[in-house]
Amino acid sequence: MQSDETFTIAADCTTEGRTSTKAKRVQLLNAAVAPHSYKSYSRSELKNNQIVSHFRSNLLEENRHLKERLALLQPTNEYNVPKLACTTLRPTLLPETELYDLRHCAEFVSRYVDFETVSTPSNEYTVVSPTQTIAWARGDCFDVSFLLASLLLGNGYDAFVCFGTAPKWIRKKEQAHMKYLVEQREVSSNLWGLEMIISDDTYSKLNTADVGVHCWVFVKPGRRELVGGPCFVEPSTGILYPFNAPYTDIYAMWNDKNYWVNVDDDASIVKESAHDLTNSDRWRQVFPTDSEAPYSWVDKLKIPRDQFLLQYPPNGRRCILLDQAKVELFGDNVDPQGVVARIIQYEDSARTNVLECTELFSSKRNDHLLRRTRKPMFMMHHEFFSPMNEFSISERKDTAGVQRSINFYQKTRVDGLLKRVEDVGNSITEIFHARSDGLVRRIVYIKELPKDEKKPKHSEVITLGIGNGVAVLTRIDEHFEKPNDETSMEEAVAVRSFRLEEKKIVVTSQSDHQALDRHVIHLKEDIVRPDSQFNELIALENSSIRAVKKIQDELVEMCESNYRQETKPSSAPSVEH
Repeated sequence: MQSDETFTIAADCTTEGRTSTKAKRVQLLNAAVAPHSYKSYSRSELKNNQIVSHFRSNLLEENRHLKERLALLQPTNEYNVPKLACTTLRPTLLPETELYDLRHCAEFVSRYVDFETVSTPSNEYTVVSPTQTIAWARGDCFDVSFLLASLLLGNGYDAFVCFGTAPKWIRKKEQAHMKYLVEQREVSSNLWGLEMIISDDTYSKLNTADVGVHCWVFVKPGRRELVGGPCFVEPSTGILYPFNAPYTDIYAMWNDKNYWVNVDDDASIVKESAHDLTNSDRWRQVFPTDSEAPYSWVDKLKIPRDQFLLQYPPNGRRCILLDQAKVELFGDNVDPQGVVARIIQYEDSARTNVLECTELFSSKRNDHLLRRTRKPMFMMHHEFFSPMNEFSISERKDTAGVQRSINFYQKTRVDGLLKRVEDVGNSITEIFHARSDGLVRRIVYIKELPKDEKKPKHSEVITLGIGNGVAVLTRIDEHFEKPNDETSMEEAVAVRSFRLEEKKIVVTSQSDHQALDRHVIHLKEDIVRPDSQFNELIALENSSIRAVKKIQDELVEMCESNYRQETKPSSAPSVEH
């Protein structure tokens, strides 16, 4: 089974990133219940305010055109109190180990917070505390960046919030160019991670016009190593970019200890010294290097475990509508069938004719189903399973009325069964590997019985599954590999054919198989006094029938388990964005 697969989804139709309700939400806050630090200043903050005021006046006295770059030096918080950007960051190490990794943490924040566009057209911005962003599970690029940087700093990363400009497709979270990468890895309680990526060739063609203010995160190697080196993180999508990032200009950067302003007339992010904060010709810092770091006014961040597992507050579901596609996302234990993501691709922009539907499942399913792809037009579905499933099935593919194929995990099947292919209504082929008896292939010929027809006397039958009736075994051919010892070719069996309907057994030795001119045939009705060889063949025939029935019963049992899981009440429609 492939460990990853990319699903291309074209053209963006989601409203996420196109509206803002922050102003209304801020108005509804009750200042009476807010912590004291959220609506007032401590002594250290009053001292820092004087330093900031002095820095601002000195900088603007020399460079009046830099006023825009100071817009987030001291933005107002949710209670209309100007707070220093450094102190709005609250480094916090949460107990969820899933967030200790940069990539996983970025993906979680992008899923947890419903992204909104920046609504204020002036240079006066409201940046709410990370605790309020968690409570609302909603925010613009400023709010999400402060939250992500706080978590990354708490995890030991050398993270900075960046303020600058970016093209519209970044600011509005347009996903026309995005692909969804599905990979098998541990994320929360699921074995599958769903990540949005952008290919290099698509990235080079994107429109960089219509730039506007934006906020993002920069992470560089420090206390924790970065495998790919320094990178930018887009908090709205969780995508990690190297230095060829989509952002255009960078005005300021800050962490929980200091604030740096870009004083270079050319604020281009691609400039060689764009991120070298030690370059005094380009960057000016608010606090002296040897000064005491300012204290945060924000309470310690907390995400309740149930909210963390929900992933998509408030109801654990999110639906993103795209052109010719739809992505449905579910939190832990939200969908009764264990679905964590559903990607539906359509034939048309009206999203009426489904081309393909891929579902990713939680590892908590009883049948250990991981992924399923359906193609309704071809009446086909393809399923992948974890090695933990009871019958060691790795994948199952079913084309209705035509063929069913199953692959097995080699190391966990004691009978050596690798693959099983059923031509519906005709035959079943089983492929084996490394068996002590040398069996490599078994072909079972069947004849389905109408539901109202009785089973013939003295016949062997197998159950075909839920609602599919039974089938009579008419013939079983077993093929064996050649022995390494050439001297045993005469005695070694090449094909053993149990012709149940004809009541005969045909055995072909390896030497006969090569010459194709000799066959040993035992007709059951011709033998009055069975000899030892005949009894041995009858025992082998019965053993083969039992093996066929055992494997078929296992598959029927698995189908019934899958059916019970699938007939649980389906989840309610997801909230569309």
